Amino acid sequence: MSYSLVMRVLDKCLRANQPMLITGPHGCGKSEIVQAAASRWKIGFLGLDLSAAEPVDLLGLPSTGPHGTTYLAPASLPRDEKSEGVIFFDEINRSSRQVRAALLNLITSRKIELSGYTLPAGWRIIAACNPSGTDYHTDELDPAFSSRFVKCQLEPEVRGWVAWGRENNVHPDVASYVGGLQKFSAEANPRAWTMLSSLMLRNPDLRDDAEVLTACAEGLVGSVLGRAFVGCLMTGLRPLSLERILSGEANYRQTVDQWTRAKRTDLFTSTAETIRVEMLDVQNVNRIAGGKPANIVAGEIVKFAKLCPADISKGVLESAERYRYNANTAGARK
Repeated sequence: MSYSLVMRVLDKCLRANQPMLITGPHGCGKSEIVQAAASRWKIGFLGLDLSAAEPVDLLGLPSTGPHGTTYLAPASLPRDEKSEGVIFFDEINRSSRQVRAALLNLITSRKIELSGYTLPAGWRIIAACNPSGTDYHTDELDPAFSSRFVKCQLEPEVRGWVAWGRENNVHPDVASYVGGLQKFSAEANPRAWTMLSSLMLRNPDLRDDAEVLTACAEGLVGSVLGRAFVGCLMTGLRPLSLERILSGEANYRQTVDQWTRAKRTDLFTSTAETIRVEMLDVQNVNRIAGGKPANIVAGEIVKFAKLCPADISKGVLESAERYRYNANTAGARK
């Protein structure tokens, strides 16, 4: 689901006080979406990371007395019956089974029987996790647990994040640059761009120190995009999108000649990386290229490769050949 659709579903769940589970890759902005919703609703927000939680963090600590052992509910949980808010449980599929058992009790009855705790009526439960699978050290949520939630799969897409960012104080330079990308990567994910935005907002003079800004950007979104981002701010030049390259050499030749004269190797490198990542997704390339045959698409990439410095050209040619092979293999299977 897109950012806008997840936010609309989230609003409906908050209004109905229905638990919701948002699944998505790391750094895609799951917690930021929920925090923004709580702010928009003008209600409280309490975030609890369950990856390091112990059962006592929900069940409470045991206390012995004259009538036996009782449990003291954690002070971190909301208690004011007149208050409203969102209690956000993050990383639920990294938590232990004992923690999930306590959470299941809270979701089902809004109580923790052992300590006698009751979640105030005005508090909504929202949870989030990374997808289960080989890329993450997570557990598969059992059906009895996951059935308690309205489940949404968040797919981070550039346009939706930029729209969200412009409404939630993302630095305009960051929003503008990200808006020109085709997609996020594992390293240069929404969280990384949001952190870069925060650095720039809190340090208005950062743009005046290209060396420090470059170090910060590289440390958050990687060396290729970090240098390209700073270069774009300083000169107005930015990497080419795959869409522009596939539109024909005449539409970007002047820009690439300008890079060559300015010796902007970083822009060639960044564009080559964009080509490498995006052309791994055959369906995405077909969408951008409007269904053109694989050989035609690969040919346009080869034209760009011939304009690149020799060391970068080699990688671009490999991307074109890999795409040609993948596209033809996929077509042969149909």
